[in-house]
Amino acid sequence: SPVEERNLEKFLKSNAPVFYMKVYEDKIISVGIFIIKSHHRIPLHDHPHMFGLIKVLDGHGHLNAYNVLFEKNANELVCTQHVSSSISCQSETAVLYPNQSNIHEIYASDDDHCAFLDILSPPYSNENDCTCFLAIPSSTTTTTDVTDDREGNYVLKRIFDDEYYTESL
Repeated sequence: SPVEERNLEKFLKSNAPVFYMKVYEDKIISVGIFIIKSHHRIPLHDHPHMFGLIKVLDGHGHLNAYNVLFEKNANELVCTQHVSSSISCQSETAVLYPNQSNIHEIYASDDDHCAFLDILSPPYSNENDCTCFLAIPSSTTTTTDVTDDREGNYVLKRIFDDEYYTESL
C-alpha cells in the first residue's frame, strides 16, 4: 500500500535510531510498535507504576532488565539485574511489572533490526513520565555502604539521554 511504502522509505532514509508507530491508546492501555535499527538501542528507562509487555515481531535484540533493591539517594538506585537475554520472535513475551523488571533497555543486534510490540498499562501521562538511567556495576563505584557492594548489584544513576530520540511513523 502507499502508506506502507511511504513508511518504509521514511525508515530507510532517516537517521533516527528508533521508530515508533502508535497502534491504539486510551486511558487504560497503549499499544505501539517500536523498530530499533541495527547497532542502536532504547536506553535504560523505567515505566513508573505501569505493567508492560514486549513481544518481538521481527529481527533480533537483547533485553536487560533490573529490579530495584532500594533508592540510594534522589539520583541513584541500587538494583540487581533480573534479566539479560537475547530476544527474537521465537522468544516468549517479556513481562514488566511495576516492581519487577521495570527498569530495562533493549538493543538491536549488530547485524539486524529489532521490531517489537509494546503494550503498557496504564499509558504514560503527566504523572508517570519515564526516567533514563546509566547502569554502573556497584563494585566499580565508590561507596561506604556495604549493602551497595554485593556481587551482581548495580547503581543506576538518573540521567538525561540527549542522544536518544524516536521518530514516529
